[in-house]
Amino acid sequence: MISKMSYSYRKILFLITIISTIIFCESSLASHLTGGEITYTCLGDGLYEIKLVVYRDCGPTNTNETGFDQDGFISIYDMNNNLYEIIDFGIADQEFLVNIDFECLLIPEELCLEKGTYSIIASLPYNENGYKIVYQRCCRNAQVINLENPEDMGSSLVAYVPPSSYAECNNSPEFNSNPPLAICLGSDLEINQSASDIDGDSLVFSFIVPTNLGP
Repeated sequence: MISKMSYSYRKILFLITIISTIIFCESSLASHLTGGEITYTCLGDGLYEIKLVVYRDCGPTNTNETGFDQDGFISIYDMNNNLYEIIDFGIADQEFLVNIDFECLLIPEELCLEKGTYSIIASLPYNENGYKIVYQRCCRNAQVINLENPEDMGSSLVAYVPPSSYAECNNSPEFNSNPPLAICLGSDLEINQSASDIDGDSLVFSFIVPTNLGP
């Protein structure tokens, strides 16, 4: 999802990969990613709390039984793609997601989705272009049917911090609810992807075409 900015209001890129567990009845050999997002909160004096959320398949379709990273990293760039800092985000707070609002099915016991949340405090001094916060990780699981070689595919999560000349202490928007864990085959799909912004910024939602940077 993208919140677009012009000179008349603040700009934030807010991106999430929709959870793609659909029921129909690596470098590190990962097989667990289902989605994620990055948000941030301005604490003042150039300090920001950055929150990374990663959704993990914890069922049998996670064939390599990949868990959450305990030594993963977020990279921060300026808007000219110059690396500013790499931050180790430590250990995630973990919770299992439960969603039982399905009239057409009983969720199989093997369906398992876990949410990992990492929080980091970063110092982002003023610069004239702002910053780009990036998290990249491989891989998806083999159960994904709309990707070729999903176990070779990862995801990139990105958030933009605008220059202080646009917003001295900006906060990113946040989604209001989690995506559903499963959907029913042949049923209409309606997902609430509404978001809220405590700064009152204008939010624009649009679909983009994923980029495959592989061979």
